[in-house]
Amino acid sequence: FTFHENLLVKRVGVNTKTTNTTLTTADSIVLVNNPADVDITLPLALGSVGRYYTIKKTNANSYTVSIKLSGTDVLDGDTSAYVLTTPWQYAIVASDGSGWYIVGGH
Repeated sequence: FTFHENLLVKRVGVNTKTTNTTLTTADSIVLVNNPADVDITLPLALGSVGRYYTIKKTNANSYTVSIKLSGTDVLDGDTSAYVLTTPWQYAIVASDGSGWYIVGGH
């Protein structure tokens, strides 16, 4: 954390992924430059209360980025992967400890 003129500013991890990966606390903004279809797996919601991730497909190819779940977690009540298919598409997901929710995106 950094203090700036009485404001608390949280620095977030901006990471680029090119292969299948499971996100960690070191990730926050995830830029996916995928040369093939890539799976980005969210950690268990139970240990991620209040955590959010922004996951963005950062190229114009036809490959997909699948946002997958761990264990029996759900994303907006569904166990299926959420798939980014178009160039520059992104999703912001957040956990309440019992599941993941899409709270923004394009």
